[in-house]
Amino acid sequence: MAAGAAVAQDAPIVQPGAPGQAPRALTAEEATRIADNRFSADDVRFMQDMIHHHHQATEMATLVADRTNTPAIIEVAGRITASQADEIAFMRDWLMDRGQDAPDPSAHTMAGHGQHGGHGAAHAHMTMAGMATPEQMAELAAASGPAFDRLFLDLMIAHHAGAVEMVGDLLGRSGSAYDPVLFEFVSDVTNEQQAEITRMTALARGLTDDPRSSLTPGFRDAGEAASNMTLVASLPKPAGFYDPSNPARPAAPDPVRG
Repeated sequence: MAAGAAVAQDAPIVQPGAPGQAPRALTAEEATRIADNRFSADDVRFMQDMIHHHHQATEMATLVADRTNTPAIIEVAGRITASQADEIAFMRDWLMDRGQDAPDPSAHTMAGHGQHGGHGAAHAHMTMAGMATPEQMAELAAASGPAFDRLFLDLMIAHHAGAVEMVGDLLGRSGSAYDPVLFEFVSDVTNEQQAEITRMTALARGLTDDPRSSLTPGFRDAGEAASNMTLVASLPKPAGFYDPSNPARPAAPDPVRG
């Protein structure tokens, strides 16, 4: 029995890593702290920061109504306003239920004074991943039409990517996101933000001035774009260099030549 107990005490305690990351060995003290922790200081800071992060996205979405009539952009803004407002409410409730400070972002804009410590804290919020600077927000507010559409998508794609980065950073911290409610929330944030990035990226390609972004595929009728050049002639492959029944495939080997 004594030998068995000694072996058990020597067995390593391994914490699985976040997706794509290696596991790591924990000391007994670290394992005890993690097991006893319902939520960590990093969890609290993440939720407080993400409230401000989400709020800036709703501020950008609010600008849409008076600056563009592009239906797809209006639809994106509507989804962002609804989803991020709901998530802000959830995060504030999560913090208050645990006796933590739950900032009200509507009381202080990101360009003004922050909730925690005035201007210095507001500046700290601006350094979060994906956050637009005051200058970028001013540029967005001054834009309209197609210029607004492109800048809105550029800033919002970066903003959503920043939220995904913040989740990854939290999940990489020891003892964080062990609260099942929080873990489910951050997983939903990642999935939602990545899906929105995919939609906005496809939309941005259609709004670019580069004609290559909307070229259509095809074998004989593929889309074409040229700059400072004029297409004079285009000769297809001569007979014998392709299979007429399936032009996209190379010609079958000559049975005589091999």
